[in-house]
Amino acid sequence: MLLQIAVRVPDEKDPLGLLATSLRRHLSKLRALWFAAGHLRDPDVETRSRALRGLAEALEFFARAADDPFREEDELLFPRLLQASPGDQELALACRSLSRDRVLAEALHARAALGARAAVAGSYDGAHAEFADAVASLDALYRGHLERLEGQIFPRARTLLDPSTCEALAGDMLDDAVFSMLPEQGMEPSPVQGLP
Repeated sequence: MLLQIAVRVPDEKDPLGLLATSLRRHLSKLRALWFAAGHLRDPDVETRSRALRGLAEALEFFARAADDPFREEDELLFPRLLQASPGDQELALACRSLSRDRVLAEALHARAALGARAAVAGSYDGAHAEFADAVASLDALYRGHLERLEGQIFPRARTLLDPSTCEALAGDMLDDAVFSMLPEQGMEPSPVQGLP
């Protein structure tokens, strides 16, 4: 049985909780990729089948939501924080550093997608190491990112953002999440689009 990471459902008026939950949900889906990386070549047919099913579910999730937590930080949280504390160089540096993770995640998602496409096509053998390395790197990136958010940004946000700003931010995040989960009209989803 695949280990699942518990994801606490936050108060829908708590933007920091929503953001942390989004990142933890991504970490949970990365677990399916870890399992797939380790078991796509397993001699047991049922184990291989479970790995492919988990891979397909993770592909679907990441196709819809791969960039969500990073985009929400860059476009919704960080601008409000920096506006609430103009001239705070330490905060600005922390926000810029975390924003760079968005670019790194995008590149790692692309690398992992190559391995996923190979697995779906049945030509996984040559791509196994690249896929496993990309998944490991994504896992480390998400974990480090969440640790820095919770250690550097969230404490500052709790003191800088007033309740009405937090409520508006949470509303924007929920609106964005609902929008990002809706499929585009007339588009057939790719089985490997957006991985991971």
